[in-house]
Amino acid sequence: MKIGSARWPRLNNNGDIVATVDVNGTDQGGGGESSDDVALAVYSAADKSVHLIVKPGDKIPGGVYHGQESSRRTQGITDSGQVFFLAVREDKASDGTSPADGCYRWDPKTNTIDALLLGSTTVAGLGKVGGVTKNNNGCTGYHMGVSGDGHVLFDAVVDGVEGYLVATPPKQ
Repeated sequence: MKIGSARWPRLNNNGDIVATVDVNGTDQGGGGESSDDVALAVYSAADKSVHLIVKPGDKIPGGVYHGQESSRRTQGITDSGQVFFLAVREDKASDGTSPADGCYRWDPKTNTIDALLLGSTTVAGLGKVGGVTKNNNGCTGYHMGVSGDGHVLFDAVVDGVEGYLVATPPKQ
């Protein structure tokens, strides 16, 4: 698959980079809001290679990947190379009008994607999650932060109230 422009990169302490990239023949340059033809790619500084993590049409937990949330700062990379990202799926959210969404993790050791949290689900001890991407079930924010050791911060609507969630990595 040919990758067009890359933008909104995030860097870890090892020089690895994750970025939103254009695919399917699109090339939006440094465009602000992205179209449907976006994917995620990671550059590995250790072996100087580029790996496409996910592209439109790929199966991911909860459904089929449609694209990144159409804002900046929707992905991050840990020092171990794990990539966390906010994605929009092809199916509809519980409000029937918004696309379904989730916060996902790509593991470079297994080359798999799992869900950290899916929108439109109930999480024990937390509550009913509306959306985690902008304009989905009342979510207006779009920022995401990922620390080198795997703490993840992102916007979400829980029980009708918008705020930030912090996911902490398991103790090693």
